Amino acid sequence: MVDLEKIGDYLGLMAQSLGRGMRAVFGSQNARRLKRMRPLVELINQRESWAQALSQEEMQAQTGAWRKQLEDGVKMDAILPDAFAMVRETAIRTLG
Repeated sequence: MVDLEKIGDYLGLMAQSLGRGMRAVFGSQNARRLKRMRPLVELINQRESWAQALSQEEMQAQTGAWRKQLEDGVKMDAILPDAFAMVRETAIRTLG
């Protein structure tokens, strides 16, 4: 007779080994996402000093300018680094 439980255990071990091997070659899903995001994070970090130099009034004006740009057809990706840098600076000022 065929022992189905042993076959199931064996297939489970094979699947785990295959998964580990694929992660070793391709990296984890999280690592791949982080790798794709790294250039954006570097752009945001480069804009940090710009955001730190803004006053509260300038931040509010910048938000309005971005809304206008988006209405005029500018892509979100174009303003994303500046927006994230400003949001991060706002959080630092607000939360300490």
